[in-house]
Amino acid sequence: KANGATAINTMVEQKGKDGNTTPLKIPISIKTCASFGSFGSGEAQLHNPVAVAIDRNGNIIVAEKANHRVQVLKKDGSSIRVIGKRGSGEGELGPCGVAVTEQGTIVVSDTGNNRVQIFQEDGSVLRVVGSEG
Repeated sequence: KANGATAINTMVEQKGKDGNTTPLKIPISIKTCASFGSFGSGEAQLHNPVAVAIDRNGNIIVAEKANHRVQVLKKDGSSIRVIGKRGSGEGELGPCGVAVTEQGTIVVSDTGNNRVQIFQEDGSVLRVVGSEG
């Protein structure tokens, strides 16, 4: 560790003009910028987070598979809102992925229900796409 960062090396191969490959060691530095949350199902608690996205305001969007929800968190980890709950109805989730558009819409890969759900920034359902087939 250097300056709070974890240094690792990754190996890649470079192919020469003669057709032979030469291993190259490339140093990479990874630094933890923030850490928050604890195990659970309450606000700002996490259980099996599977995907993370950052919205245009710098908020952290976390898809939680075991809690069947998406949480919108401030940079300090405090909860802004919870989207979804267990179930198969509109707004109910089995999430495994999350993304945020430039407009702020939250797109959730709802694999537990074989669909994609799209939410407005305030957490209300905008659209449901797909179904089990």
